Amino acid sequence: MIGLDVSIISDEFEGCRGFDDVKRNVTTTIIGSLKNSGIMGVKPVKGCTITGPPGAGKSTFAKWMFSKLGIPVITIRASDVVSMYVGGTEEVIRSCFERAEIVKPCVVYFKDLGGLVGNRGYGKGEGGGNTVLATMLNCIDGAGGGGEGVLVVGEIEDREELDDALVRGGRMEGNIELGTVGEGWRDVIEGEFQDWNLGVNFDGSAIGLRCRDMLACEAVAYCNAVKEAAIDRVENEGEDGVMERVEMKDFEEGWKTFR
Repeated sequence: MIGLDVSIISDEFEGCRGFDDVKRNVTTTIIGSLKNSGIMGVKPVKGCTITGPPGAGKSTFAKWMFSKLGIPVITIRASDVVSMYVGGTEEVIRSCFERAEIVKPCVVYFKDLGGLVGNRGYGKGEGGGNTVLATMLNCIDGAGGGGEGVLVVGEIEDREELDDALVRGGRMEGNIELGTVGEGWRDVIEGEFQDWNLGVNFDGSAIGLRCRDMLACEAVAYCNAVKEAAIDRVENEGEDGVMERVEMKDFEEGWKTFR
C-alpha cells in the first residue's frame, strides 16, 4: 500500500483570498452540515467536487475549507493510486477508505479526480475504469469504510467529466465552482501587499477593473510583476528608505510586463 498523506490544516491558514460568496455558501452547506451533524436530524454532506479551470485556486480553496473543518485530511493523487497490476488501483482505493474509517471524522481528498474516474481517467476504454468507479461508489456508500464521518472531496476541472452515479445525491452531490476573483480582487491585493506600503495615489478602482476578470493565479502573477517594478524603480532612482513601497506607477509598469 502507498504511504498516505494524512494531515490537519491549521485554522490560521490565510492563503485563500477572495471568493467571499463561495466561502459563505460552503460554510453553510458543507462545513455547517458536518459540524452540526446529528443535531435536529441534520445529515452531513457525503461528498463534493471543487471545479474550475487551471489556476482558479482549487487546491488553495480546498486547504481553506479543510482548515475550517479542523479534521484529518487524507490526500490522494491519481498518479500515486494507479497501479500497473490488475485490481491494484481498486485495492489502494479500498485501503484509503479503510484508513479513513480509523481516523474519522476526516476528509478523503482526491487531488486529481478526473485522472482516476473522469473521462480521461485510468482504464478508460480498456474496461479498468468501470471497476475503479464501482470501487469508488462502494467505498463512498460505506462498503469500504466510507460511511458517516467521512467527507469525500475531489478536484476536477469540469464536473461533466464524471459519471452521473458518482455525483448523485448521497455521494459527491455538492459542487464548489471557482472562476475569476471577481469582487474579491481587493482581498487578493491587500493580501499580496500586506507587508508593503501602498502609495497615497493608489487607485483601487482602476486596479479592480483589471483584476476582477483574472483567475487567482493571474492576479498573484500581476502582483509579483508590480513588486518587481517597485524594486526596479527604487534601485534606478536611488531612493532611500523602505524598499517595500508601491506607487501607482509601479502598478502601471507591472501591468505592461504582465500583459
